[in-house]
Amino acid sequence: VMELLKLGAVLRQFAPRCTNVRIEFARRSWSDSRRIFWRSACVKAESVGGSRSDDKDDSLSPDGAADSRAPSEEDAQVAKDIMSLRMNRSTRFVLLRTLPLKAQPELKGSDMKALGAEIEAKTEEACLRHVHRISDERSRAHIHLCAFALAAHDVLLARIPHDSNRVLSMLWRAFGAGEPYDPASPPPRDPHLTVLPAYYVQRFMMYLSRDKLEAGKRIGSHFMRDLGDQFDAKVVHTDGDRYELDVSKCLYNDFFRAENKLHLAHLFCALDRSLFSIFRNIDYKVRFSLDETLTSGHDACKFCLTRCQNESEALP
Repeated sequence: VMELLKLGAVLRQFAPRCTNVRIEFARRSWSDSRRIFWRSACVKAESVGGSRSDDKDDSLSPDGAADSRAPSEEDAQVAKDIMSLRMNRSTRFVLLRTLPLKAQPELKGSDMKALGAEIEAKTEEACLRHVHRISDERSRAHIHLCAFALAAHDVLLARIPHDSNRVLSMLWRAFGAGEPYDPASPPPRDPHLTVLPAYYVQRFMMYLSRDKLEAGKRIGSHFMRDLGDQFDAKVVHTDGDRYELDVSKCLYNDFFRAENKLHLAHLFCALDRSLFSIFRNIDYKVRFSLDETLTSGHDACKFCLTRCQNESEALP
């Protein structure tokens, strides 16, 4: 407790400065958001008058590929705006440095800056193909993550053509998802997920929570708010001993199905599991399961939390 009080005293000295930085960041981010969504709204308004209709899913063409209409100048500008957002630039900065590129024998002697530039160029191309999916503030970040994963996979696979499993492993580790596993089978007992700062926040929340299941419901509520309009999510069960959140439409599933790279969507399924990895602690007597997912051919991704009577039942 004394250490926490000392830390609080130090943080209070920097609070005014941090507050000003947060206000400036929020102001600029909001300005970027308005510019992007105004342009994307114009693009969608123009497309409604053509062959596309709002009454059906326009995210896929008849052959299952991404939107096949010729990209316009407005589309290209929206894609550039997605790439230039501070949040997305920071994401690329981190991921390009967490990819274990220098450890690969095939990449020794390669120009890493040129390799990173190629990944960024292909990321922008993928954003351009799926710019029609922008519908709200969160979709720009989700599309950027999908596009980066696709671009990094394709660029690395071209240089390491005979070891696709190693390329997937590089991607999973860069995103902090551990090692790839078969989505049709239960995940490993200890997937060795990278410990992120949010994990410690969750641990502190769980320590303060008298009802661990209620704390899990709050995690699910925050998760739903982060999804955005390109997802259909609803709480199916929320009684005393069970909580179930169903996601029947997923931007990641739609994106990678359109690109015919559905196996890359499993990476983001693993990241969703990591949000609830705090319940690997059997002392909480709450069992988490995600046994059905859209990427595995089910009707919905079913996030389930169940209260258990003893620790043995809490084992996944």
